[in-house]
Amino acid sequence: MGKSVKVKELLNDGSYKRVTGNDDSLEREIFVAEISRPGFELAGFFKHSDFRRIIIFGEKEIAFVKEMSEESQLSCFSKLVNDETPCIIIAKGYESPRILKDIAEKRNFPIFETSQSTGRVSIDLSGKLDEALASDTLMHGVFLNIYGKGVIIRGESGIGKSEIALELIKKGHSLIADDAVEIYHVGTNLVGKAPAMLKNLLEIR
Repeated sequence: MGKSVKVKELLNDGSYKRVTGNDDSLEREIFVAEISRPGFELAGFFKHSDFRRIIIFGEKEIAFVKEMSEESQLSCFSKLVNDETPCIIIAKGYESPRILKDIAEKRNFPIFETSQSTGRVSIDLSGKLDEALASDTLMHGVFLNIYGKGVIIRGESGIGKSEIALELIKKGHSLIADDAVEIYHVGTNLVGKAPAMLKNLLEIR
């Protein structure tokens, strides 16, 4: 299934209040970085819906729900609250619709509420998901921060890459990774970091 991040790892900064679902429900995994605003789904159109996405209800969605009959809400929410959907977030200080909350409680499904604006929630989650789910590759070399830019020094083993890095560190530049560099494609940017076992270490022969 590729890389994933769990709900409990993504929504753990105190900005989100869990209103349904126990701790086990937070073990749900997220595999895609995109999020969903369920406009068509609320209107009853589910063809091409990707249930792997986090669903966000904002002002427009809540206003639409208030115009729906209880029967329509029951039909719609029963489809949104499923085993694939990671969670639902109600933004802008609104409360979860009663029928949605009832279904979520019966299915141990996580719903969160937040006072943050819908746009802020979307930007925040998209950035976190982009980073957590970014494709990566491992590159051999020494990675440094030189004048705010990421620079990788590459070459044959034993040629002196780490010694060059040490001289650059003496001149005030920062070591990011020695020997192995994890490169991530986040949005339109490439981001590098050290593997956990090699973090803050530099090997000098």
